[in-house]
Amino acid sequence: MPTPEEVNYDSLWDARVVLELGALDLTFAPGAAPRNLAPLKKICSTMEDLHQAGLTMGFYESDFLFHQTLLELSGNEILAKMFAHSAQHFYPLAPVTDDIHKQNQAVVIQEHREIIAKLEAKQIKAASELLREHITRAKVAKAWTAR
Repeated sequence: MPTPEEVNYDSLWDARVVLELGALDLTFAPGAAPRNLAPLKKICSTMEDLHQAGLTMGFYESDFLFHQTLLELSGNEILAKMFAHSAQHFYPLAPVTDDIHKQNQAVVIQEHREIIAKLEAKQIKAASELLREHITRAKVAKAWTAR
C-alpha cells in the first residue's frame, strides 16, 4: 500500500467519482431488479443521531458506510472492494470550528437523503448528478486529508 506521500489525492477523488457513479449505473440499469434502499435510510438515521450527539468520528464512519452500501447495492464486489481500499485514504481533519463541522454534517445528511429520494423516484440521472456534486464538494473543499 502506498504511503500518504505517494498518493495523488486528486486522482483518488476522481476514481471515487467513477466508482460510485459506475455503481449507480449498474444498480439502476434498465431491466435491473429493484433494490432495497432501506439500509441507506437506516444509515442516514444513524448519521442524524450521531450528528445530534456530537459524535464526529461515528458520523464519519457512518458516512463511509453509506457510500460503501451504495456500491454494494450494485452487486459488484470488485467495485465495493476498490472503494473500501481507496476510501481509507480519506479522513475529515479540516481545522474548522465545531459549528462548521455541524453545518457540514447537516449538509451531508441532507444530500444523502436527497440522493435516496431521487433513486426511489427513479430519477437516476438526477441522483447521479447530485452524488457527483456531493463527492466533488468534499474534494474542492480540501477538507480531507490522509489517515
